[in-house]
Amino acid sequence: MPDGYFSRDAYNVIIGKHVLEHEHDPRAVVHTMLEMLAPDGWLVIQVPNANSWQALLLAGAWEGFDIPRHPVCFDYASLERLLDSCGLVVDSRRTGSIIEAALCLATSLCPWLDPDLRQVRGVQENRIVEGLKDLSYCLVVIAVFPLVLLELASDSGPAVLVEARRRIDDVPETDRQGSDDGATNPAAKTAAPPEERDP
Repeated sequence: MPDGYFSRDAYNVIIGKHVLEHEHDPRAVVHTMLEMLAPDGWLVIQVPNANSWQALLLAGAWEGFDIPRHPVCFDYASLERLLDSCGLVVDSRRTGSIIEAALCLATSLCPWLDPDLRQVRGVQENRIVEGLKDLSYCLVVIAVFPLVLLELASDSGPAVLVEARRRIDDVPETDRQGSDDGATNPAAKTAAPPEERDP
């Protein structure tokens, strides 16, 4: 592994896609990410949404719960509280993609058809059975698209995706002042009152 691969302030963007729900101490994981994140960097986090239509309607059958692999669950509010307690402010939030949502619902409804789950479980099938199951899974994915579109339109999709940055008061003063060549730090620019910002 190259030197500095996990060094302090090494990255401008860190993406944690479906990571925190697997951790018993997600706050510690966020703090570890922050050690590697530049002062004006961005943290992008995606987790299953425990307050989605799929979660509420399917309960324990919903793929996003996936106990015991997911020891913790989040929704928008609980994820933002976690990030806030770590000194982060959420700048944007949205649900995941329509494809991800459709695959999640199809797997929740028909886990025995999901090609990835069959492979993980080591299911032995002849080619005809395997092909029929794969085709059936694709048809289920297509069939749930209308439901998924309604779910995403209501902002209750099966995933929570947020972009967050450090609160300005948590960024050291030296990092807010910019470099000697006159370049400005984005965090400092955001902190300036409206009348002081560039047009």
